[in-house]
Amino acid sequence: MNIQPRINQIGEWLFRLTILNFLWIGFALLGLGFLGIFPATSALFAVIRQYRLDHKKIKLRHEFIHYYKKDFVQANLIGYIFVFLMSVSWIDYRYLLSTQNYWVVSLSMLFLLATLVIIFASFLVFALFVHFELPLFKTIMNPFRFMINHLRRSILTIVLLLVWGSFVRHLPGVIPFLSVSVSVFILSRMVEPILMPTKEKERVNQTNYVMKQEDMLYY
Repeated sequence: MNIQPRINQIGEWLFRLTILNFLWIGFALLGLGFLGIFPATSALFAVIRQYRLDHKKIKLRHEFIHYYKKDFVQANLIGYIFVFLMSVSWIDYRYLLSTQNYWVVSLSMLFLLATLVIIFASFLVFALFVHFELPLFKTIMNPFRFMINHLRRSILTIVLLLVWGSFVRHLPGVIPFLSVSVSVFILSRMVEPILMPTKEKERVNQTNYVMKQEDMLYY
């Protein structure tokens, strides 16, 4: 069995993921961090998705800049809505935890769980955002619907992200090269088989595919 093509494919992906990680860092800083991190993340998801569809034609830097500019406002709006939701849930958790009532403290665990769910949803929303053309409210609700409908896949995704996070923690030298891009790649690989119609899986070389209203799975 010849494994050389597989090794070459892995090497090509690692090389391109490294480039994308540097692009993510650069454009996140270009937006002074607080304005750049969400559009850079959205662009990273979009480019990885499109490269998987047609890796022979895509130019990484050109496509990254295109999606960064295209979704700059909407990505920031989505991102900061989730920041707000996380903040509210976390503040409620800390407040309830500070009380002396046993039952109220127990209730605080629900807010802790809600905070963790929102954190995961804040990553998942961009994986879905690049596949769907939805109004803002449905875009925000989409990751929660996905988690409910595909709970086992969501849990597996979280486990894989935690394993990768543990690896990065023990080998911090990979942070500037692969930390974010591999995380996004894991999320993309886990959600795409659910999102893509069968015809799209069979024609992975098709470019510029965006799901329209009639193709949506979650709305």
